[in-house]
Amino acid sequence: MSINLFIARHGNTFEKTQLPYIVGKKTDLPLVVKGKEQAENLAQHFKSRGINFNAIFSGKLKRQNEFAQIICNQLLCSSKITPKITQSEALDELDYGSWEGLSPENLINDTRYEAWIKKGVWPESFGESEQVRVEVLLNWLNCLRTQFESGQNILAVTSNGIIRQFARFSD
Repeated sequence: MSINLFIARHGNTFEKTQLPYIVGKKTDLPLVVKGKEQAENLAQHFKSRGINFNAIFSGKLKRQNEFAQIICNQLLCSSKITPKITQSEALDELDYGSWEGLSPENLINDTRYEAWIKKGVWPESFGESEQVRVEVLLNWLNCLRTQFESGQNILAVTSNGIIRQFARFSD
């Protein structure tokens, strides 16, 4: 058996009336009302299935921490386990380099953007290398294996770019 790792993306950071843009590691936005509701809904989902967490991790951004904190607070009401949120750089959002702050419409003709969105192909324009990010993530996963016992539940709250990295491990 092994640990059970639940990976969640933080909730919305833009209101319906706002034009979304690419938000990476350099832009520390809080959750909007809808994003907070999404965290509460996910917590209720876990609660309704009797899922409690032995540990909750998040990246260092406001949106990641706030989402994790809402889930933690909701679950503590019915849990005998009292996890605290531990920040991990492995879960920090990516540095999108020159894409940061642009709307996706600005990148429609950029083949690198299309390759990233459709196939997860890492562009050289990111502010960090894919190899370094993968190594950080793998080191964190290996630490989890030694830190926690088989069958324990771990929640990781992160962002879109890191979830794309997790997806690559399943290939």
